[in-house]
Amino acid sequence: MRLVPLIVPAAFLIALSPAVAETIVVRSGEHEDFTRIVMQIPDRAEWRIESEQGTSRVILNNFSDGFDLRSAFEIIPKTRLTALIAQPSELTLQLACDC
Repeated sequence: MRLVPLIVPAAFLIALSPAVAETIVVRSGEHEDFTRIVMQIPDRAEWRIESEQGTSRVILNNFSDGFDLRSAFEIIPKTRLTALIAQPSELTLQLACDC
């Protein structure tokens, strides 16, 4: 009986850990003329976008908690956006169009 009070607080602390709370979930949507990518960037993160032929990168300063890409391609085809590559503080979008 004395172990239960120790297990519950430990589970509570794990659930509140920053790694769980701060991961950026990447969502998408497909429209007639464009593909939409949506993510909620934490206030503390300064961001910028760098683009070159066929690739765009979203780079976040003051952030290293990563991206959740599990649902990114659920409702969009890979016609305009062919891949997403996540690093702890950067998301690379590989494009199949001149956009």
